Amino acid sequence: RTESLLEGMQRIGYSAVNIGERDIRFGWEGFAARTAKSELTFLSANLVDKASGEPIADRYTVVEAASPNGGATKKIGIVGAMRFNPIYSKPGPSGDPMKILHPTAAVRDAVAALRANHQVDVVVLLAAMHRDDAARIAREVDGIDFILGSYGGLFSPRPDNVEQTRIIYSGNQGKRVGVARVFMDEAGQVTEYMTRLHLLGQFYPSIPEMHEFVVEAQGRSDSARGGPGKRDFGAAAEPALLSSSPYLGTAECKNCHTGAHRQWSETAHAHALRTLEADPKGKDRSCIGCHVTGFKQAGGFVDRSTTPQLADVGCESCHGPGREHAGNPKAPNYGRVTRSSCTSCHTPEHSPNFEYYSYLAKVVHQP
Repeated sequence: RTESLLEGMQRIGYSAVNIGERDIRFGWEGFAARTAKSELTFLSANLVDKASGEPIADRYTVVEAASPNGGATKKIGIVGAMRFNPIYSKPGPSGDPMKILHPTAAVRDAVAALRANHQVDVVVLLAAMHRDDAARIAREVDGIDFILGSYGGLFSPRPDNVEQTRIIYSGNQGKRVGVARVFMDEAGQVTEYMTRLHLLGQFYPSIPEMHEFVVEAQGRSDSARGGPGKRDFGAAAEPALLSSSPYLGTAECKNCHTGAHRQWSETAHAHALRTLEADPKGKDRSCIGCHVTGFKQAGGFVDRSTTPQLADVGCESCHGPGREHAGNPKAPNYGRVTRSSCTSCHTPEHSPNFEYYSYLAKVVHQP
């Protein structure tokens, strides 16, 4: 999957990639093996050999960007840095330990080298760190025009200005593509800029050749896993004994709530896992939680073979674990559904047309 992601990034025009801490969590050997076929440039100013202090990867790179009309070409210096981790110590290319330095000094040196030795027009820092850490670098290091950050799902609806630096966070999972338009005067100074994050939803049609590539890459991933049936979602979790799980499964609810069960069985919730399994992108583990019941919860869904009764979005996905309710049906306050019961999964990214009251009408049922 990593090889396919990198190939896809190259196909759509990426030039440089920042190395993040997760990429090297097992050391350099695995990272090098996964990226060996890629022609992208991998950057890190603050990943160094622990003994010598020498950088492990390129600290920066320079790319050229043409104006929309092709009338001018500017040089963009790109620096990479990750968050500080003083206890990181994994084997590097030589087998000796690596170290992650505090990024401020390392970024300052890299930016100075770009400005002095390469006469770049714009400097961009790729930052795999929290936004607060990126803001600290912006305050302490001169000469950075843009910081493009990534830290979990954090994204910026609009840029933040810190000193002379514009900070933009792009979110994760490739759901957004950012565009920054930079306007410069004759002296090469940035006079104005415009940025926008495009959420790649239904309003952006797929590029046919990229769609074909994604399907083909998913096939390669299936083969590596042992075939399309190898979808062991949550296999790392310890399956709870059915008798000790707080979840009962939708079939148990049918015993008392026949009408509600019948209505549920006619909704999309009743085959939510099949919908995911039919999607070429459905193997992403971050998707599974919204297509089953109790994923990553104690006694919740593990996989189809271990917990088939919790496959799909069942009663307990919305109303909560039902074992205590079954033991004492008259206890108050069980099963109340609110807007937040829906919006944890029906987010703008995943369900752009979601409107609470019209969607609720599709699933309302009698006890």
